[in-house]
Amino acid sequence: PVQIVTFVTGGTPSVVVWLLSPTLAVGSTVYIEADTVATTQPPAGSTYGSEAVWSSRVAVLHMNEASTNGVFYDSTGNGYSTTKTSGGTLNTVTSGHPFNGTWPNFTQNQALTLTGSAQILNSSNFTISHWVNVDISSSADGAFGNRYSSDDTQWIQQNVSEKVSLKGATTEDSTAPADHSTGVTLLVHSVFNGSSLISYINGVEVSRDSSITNTSGITTPPGRDYRIATYYDDAVVRRLDGRLAYQQVSTDARSQDAITAEYNNQSNPSAFASTSAWEEQDAGITAVVAITTPAPIFAVGIAVTTPLLTAIVDIDISAPTFSVMATATTSANEAVANISIGAPEFSAIGSATLPMATASITLSLPAPIFRVTNIPVSYSAIFTGIVKSYEFTGIVKSNAFTGIINDKQTFTGIKKAASFLGVEK
Repeated sequence: PVQIVTFVTGGTPSVVVWLLSPTLAVGSTVYIEADTVATTQPPAGSTYGSEAVWSSRVAVLHMNEASTNGVFYDSTGNGYSTTKTSGGTLNTVTSGHPFNGTWPNFTQNQALTLTGSAQILNSSNFTISHWVNVDISSSADGAFGNRYSSDDTQWIQQNVSEKVSLKGATTEDSTAPADHSTGVTLLVHSVFNGSSLISYINGVEVSRDSSITNTSGITTPPGRDYRIATYYDDAVVRRLDGRLAYQQVSTDARSQDAITAEYNNQSNPSAFASTSAWEEQDAGITAVVAITTPAPIFAVGIAVTTPLLTAIVDIDISAPTFSVMATATTSANEAVANISIGAPEFSAIGSATLPMATASITLSLPAPIFRVTNIPVSYSAIFTGIVKSYEFTGIVKSNAFTGIINDKQTFTGIKKAASFLGVEK
């Protein structure tokens, strides 16, 4: 499964691709291909579509859509997309973005709500994460959560700090409220595993509460949907001042190793995995190449190379006066090469090289005026038909002479009614 967020290979390259692999491990190789035929990614709900990438998540909001004023799509397909429920216009900026893209710039004047999300974390473990770059850090401001008032007894809240809180009855469990560094891009994880509540910054554990009273989690009633960039009563002083995106929510307690790997991959992809240079090939997955040329007086040479997954190459050349050479080369997984050469006066050379597991090669050489010899056929085949000097068996009708010229004279042209289109030696 794959989700393509951006895929720009020319000019200033920018490629952000999320994928899910059950067998990916250290030393694995991942191939990324794009072509001018398949210009769209698989349908979101298909086996290899974007929603399948996030099968272990409840909600995933990349929040990189431009000019949507707070409407951000939930990539899981679960329908927990956001709407702006407080404040003025929410603009996007590029400053500090972890992947050199755009993300929303909250100015303590906006809040978003995940539609219908109130009960997505009821009675379960959880992992909540997002990238953030704040101008103000405070445990009085909200990043993500569903606490609306002091009367609420069932809620989870991630503040604009290292603090995450959980309340499932009368007692609140919390990690330490240390502030974020301002103007610094951070990956924040909050994890609950039934016995501990843990805060991570940039893949490193920074705070833990292991004296949990709410071991069964929470049971939030309907109507208390989760919100982004606000907290408590949604007063201006409770809202986020800074940039936040890539909000993810899941019902599992992710391990330290998984969180560290996630941070290493996203913060420095080139160090996490080595990449080869992108190779531009302005071609599709399947190519059909057809070339037809009339008979030249002396010679024609045509070569076609197509390095595609499936290739069909057809070269059709009418009979030239003296010689013709046609070649077709393809490194395709499946290839069909058809070369048809009309009868040349003196020689014909046709070659096809198909060094692949599946190959079909045909060569058609009609009988020339003289003859074609030496045509070997083999795998990765080269077909040749060569006429050099042979006994002339034509008829001269000029000067009242009708007979056969023999004596193995070398003849490189044609006698036709006292006109000669070649060289006689």
